[in-house]
Amino acid sequence: MSDPGTTLSKHRVTCGDGLETLLNDPQDPHDPHETTETHVERLLGRALNSFDLPDSTVERLGTALAHSSALHSSHHSATLRRSTYRHTYLLSDGSALSLWELTHNAGRDGAEQHELYAEESEARLAFAHHITQAFGRHCPVEGGRDAGFTLYEHQFLLLDGSEVSLWEVEHTATPDGRHMCEVYEDERAARRAMETRSRVR
Repeated sequence: MSDPGTTLSKHRVTCGDGLETLLNDPQDPHDPHETTETHVERLLGRALNSFDLPDSTVERLGTALAHSSALHSSHHSATLRRSTYRHTYLLSDGSALSLWELTHNAGRDGAEQHELYAEESEARLAFAHHITQAFGRHCPVEGGRDAGFTLYEHQFLLLDGSEVSLWEVEHTATPDGRHMCEVYEDERAARRAMETRSRVR
């Protein structure tokens, strides 16, 4: 049984000559007769970090005869979407090679982005990040001037499906009026710090 935040799929096995057994590839709803060579080209082409793959891995992919793709895990929250896919290739020497693809919408425009990793452990370290402004105001502080206070929530979506939030207080309640940022583990502590810094009169 998978946990509630994880979705598993069936597989699609595709041979290099275009013959295949279609069992559901959630990531590639393209030409059902797509060759493995074309699949590899598209996979490397859409990944933002494909240049980080070891040269030896890319060279071995060039000998792939068939491939299987499967949705390994998926997590969706109100603002973030993250999925991990496992792509496995049968190479000409009889060995198998797997790549882990992370897709998420954590970019500035919310568009889906793709990242590729040679090891599952590398993909587990990746996360999606979303920032929300929770509060903002100007108020008088000691010294007879106004200071600005803004509270941000930083949401991190981890690959195990869990979410972690950190709270950032940005303010100008400094002796020279320069911006300062402080980070807290929870919202209550962040708001307490804002009140302490503001000393509203």
